[in-house]
Amino acid sequence: MILYCVHERAEKYAHRLENFQNQLQLVKEEYELVCIDSFPASEFTSDNDSKFNRLHLSKKSSEKSCFWKHYDVLNRIADSGECGLVIEDDGIFKSDILFECQKLISKIRSEDNYYINIEYSGDDVPFWFANKSLVKMKGTKRTGGYIVSPAAARNLCNIIDAHLEADESFAYCSDDFVTICWERAGINVFWSVKPLVWQGSKSGRFESDLSFRESTNYFRLYEFLLFNVMPLANKFRAGFRRKIRERVLSLAI
Repeated sequence: MILYCVHERAEKYAHRLENFQNQLQLVKEEYELVCIDSFPASEFTSDNDSKFNRLHLSKKSSEKSCFWKHYDVLNRIADSGECGLVIEDDGIFKSDILFECQKLISKIRSEDNYYINIEYSGDDVPFWFANKSLVKMKGTKRTGGYIVSPAAARNLCNIIDAHLEADESFAYCSDDFVTICWERAGINVFWSVKPLVWQGSKSGRFESDLSFRESTNYFRLYEFLLFNVMPLANKFRAGFRRKIRERVLSLAI
């Protein structure tokens, strides 16, 4: 499997990549690591007249950089002809992540147009899906961790390419793009019932320029709760959240 790490190559983020690579040393399955550090935030300045800067309406260079990095990833996956696993550089994961991802892919072998969100989030599937592996959903969560097929990646890129070709501006950020455009792209979106990736910038392990969170010395305690307690709590809570229940489609595997 090809693993794509979305990374901002700057000294202040070097420890993220180091932590990422340390986790990979415990992974037994074979993989190819591709580090995506294109479209650095430093390029998105007021005097940059490229379409990538001009058409994306965000005022944050970090948000533009993150969006175009994911666009780059999707293009690479579409061109590769192989499904890809995408994890942002602050991702926290266990040594069995590739094994677990392969299990998920095996559940939908008849599909060729899929996008599987595998990350932890406060948004989760309701508790009555706890005995399933995947639930088909309307849109996704965030972009901290996902598996995407070449067909789905190409369909998503086509939407952005249409904006670029028409010189048409847009305001998608990486986290909401798939949720806004999944129907237009004609892709099938699934959520993994079992979270496989946690975001270190959400747990307090790393600071975040996008969400303005600061790191904390208590991140290990927070991550223990995120790994072991909160997934179950969120699934129970989701059963009572109308906006989540309305996003569930009929298929659960």
